[in-house]
Amino acid sequence: MNLSYLKTYLEVVRRGSFSGAARALSISQPAISFHIQRLEEEMGVKLLERRSGRVEMTAAGKDFHRFALKVAAEDEQLRARLVAQQEEVAGYLSLGASTIPGEYIVPLLVAAFQGRYPQVRASIAVADSARVVDMIVNGDGDMGFIGAPMARRPLRMAKLAQDEIVLVTAPGHPLAQRPEVALAELPSQAWVGREEGSGTQWSVEQQLRQRGLGTLHFVLVVGSSQGVVAAVEAGAGIAFVSRLAAEKSLALGRLRQVAVEGLTLRRDIYYIYHQRFTTSRLTREFLAFVERWPSRPGESS
Repeated sequence: MNLSYLKTYLEVVRRGSFSGAARALSISQPAISFHIQRLEEEMGVKLLERRSGRVEMTAAGKDFHRFALKVAAEDEQLRARLVAQQEEVAGYLSLGASTIPGEYIVPLLVAAFQGRYPQVRASIAVADSARVVDMIVNGDGDMGFIGAPMARRPLRMAKLAQDEIVLVTAPGHPLAQRPEVALAELPSQAWVGREEGSGTQWSVEQQLRQRGLGTLHFVLVVGSSQGVVAAVEAGAGIAFVSRLAAEKSLALGRLRQVAVEGLTLRRDIYYIYHQRFTTSRLTREFLAFVERWPSRPGESS
């Protein structure tokens, strides 16, 4: 008997519909129907029937349901015992991250994890937040780190850290000589920004729209935060960037931070993973490590 068919049956009973089970298991409704059909053919009896818009068990289906629950429980217990026997946390982690977490947070996190478990290898693919979400949904990575809340089924998402977004200019820019600028002055400026799909860009636009600010005039769009910083240093325009990305240039005097009257921009950094992510000792340990990770070394998130 195919164990996945049996688990499909349990999910259909739990949800009361083929469509609900398909959403919960992240497979197509025709696949659900095929699993149930094969089970009924193997058992030689009808297990489910439709009544008043819901799928309900037949008398034979109720007997089969009790059997299926026992088998599924045994399977879970066996898997737990096998994983517990793995004394060493080892293997390969494939991670995706948007620019800010990918350049400033995730490398520190992974290095600390590898310090505890030296047999772990990892890679970090850096892309915009939207692409990282696609990567994890499609099963091309174990966990993602993004700068905007882009939860999608069948992903789970939680906060990892908080990031401050600041307005920066070149030292010779007229705004750099002022302690503060009014919000209404911003649309008249030349701006450098990130591409569509960037978590930083999304967060800025969302918060500016909430304050009734018009569209900003972008003279240059760049594919990375460091590219934005370099363009602002060169005098191409002004920009909202993560403080993490601007920190070094601010310290060296290559950029100036300018306050905006009545505006403080902060956004959360999130980690995302597929609901089936925690199936191995390595992934469970890494998830637990991420959940305990501080937003910055020595701070809590």
